[in-house]
Amino acid sequence: MTRLTARALAPRASVVIEACAGSGKTWLLVSRIVRLLLDGATPSQILAITFTRKAAQEMATRLREWLHELATVDDEKAREFLRQREVPENEIESALPRARSLFEQLLTHQPPVTIATFHSWFLQILRRAPLDSGALGEVNLAEQTSSLVDEAWQLFASRAQRDPASPLARGLDRLFRDCGLSNTQRVLTSFLYRRAEWWTYTHGQADPVAYALERIREEMRVTPDDDIAGRLYAGAEFCREMAEYAGLLARNTATDQACARQLAAPEPDTVRRIRNAFSVESN
Repeated sequence: MTRLTARALAPRASVVIEACAGSGKTWLLVSRIVRLLLDGATPSQILAITFTRKAAQEMATRLREWLHELATVDDEKAREFLRQREVPENEIESALPRARSLFEQLLTHQPPVTIATFHSWFLQILRRAPLDSGALGEVNLAEQTSSLVDEAWQLFASRAQRDPASPLARGLDRLFRDCGLSNTQRVLTSFLYRRAEWWTYTHGQADPVAYALERIREEMRVTPDDDIAGRLYAGAEFCREMAEYAGLLARNTATDQACARQLAAPEPDTVRRIRNAFSVESN
C-alpha cells in the first residue's frame, strides 16, 4: 500500500485513482496538492474539481488546516507530516523551509488554488469568455431548482394542450395511459436531470430521437414495437416455469395464494401478464 500511495502522491506522475466511498480519496487528493506545492507548483496552477459543495469545502478546509499545521508545529512533527505524504527521506530536510512557507503562499497568492464543483468551475469559464460561450450578462447558478422544474412542467403541459393532435401531446397521452401520471412525471424528471448525457449522445444528429432508436435496435436487437412479452409466453419452457412458480405460491400464505391466482388467471394481453408477474414479485 505504501508503494501505491507513494506512486499516487508523486508530483511528476499522472495517476488515476478508483476507490470506494470512505477509502481515503480526499486525504490522498489533498495530500497530492500539498506535494505539488512542495514541488514548486504555484496555487494558481492547481485545480481540484468535485461534485458537491460539501466535498469542495471539506477539501479546502483540510488543505488550509494542514498547511497551517506545517507552518506552526515543531520540526519533528513537520518531518513526520512529510513522511506520511511519502516525501522521500533524503529530501525531507531540504523540503522543510518550503513546507513552512506554504500556508503564507496559500493565503496571499493570486489567483489562489481553485477547489470547486463542476458547476461552479464551468460558471467561471462562462464568465471569463462571455462572447465565445454566448452567455452574455451576469450568469449565476440556480441554487434551488424545484421551482424551475415546476415552471418547466407547466410550460410543457401548456404546450401539449395547445395542440392535442401533435406528436408531443399524443406521446404524453400514451405515457399517461401506460405508466400513469406519477410514473410519467418521474421518468421525465429523471430525463431532465440527465439531459447532458442525452445531448452528448445525440450531438450533431439532425433527428436525435430517430438516432437513439436506431442505436437501440442495433445494440439490443429489438425494435420499440417488438412484442417481447408475447415471445416469452409463446415459449413452452417459460410458461412451465411460471406455472411452477404459481404452484409454489399457492402453498404459502394467503397473500401468496392470491398472487398465485393472479398469475394463473387467463389474460390475453401478454403485456398485462408480465406486469402481473412483476406485481407479484413486488408483493
